[in-house]
Amino acid sequence: MNFEIQYIGKLNSNTGNIDATIILENGKRFSATFFTIENINEIINSYKCTGECLSGKYFWASDLIIVNSLDQETIYRTIRDIIDNNEINFACSEITQ
Repeated sequence: MNFEIQYIGKLNSNTGNIDATIILENGKRFSATFFTIENINEIINSYKCTGECLSGKYFWASDLIIVNSLDQETIYRTIRDIIDNNEINFACSEITQ
């Protein structure tokens, strides 16, 4: 199944996160947020100072997908694999609006 990725923001290849909308050829749309491990560690460390999430004891995000690099090829291949394994409904939330 073919798909399109619409990024919300700019890619930062190693230490960032990015929201994306995945649009399947059948018109269904899904939401995903891609994080690197480094970015999650940075967020948890910042929570230690802010007190959020029990001062960094945990982290969560809706539609969280962890990748080793935030580049277009890695994200594309990740989504392709998720779709090919029929996991899109489990990994991402469908946008119904």
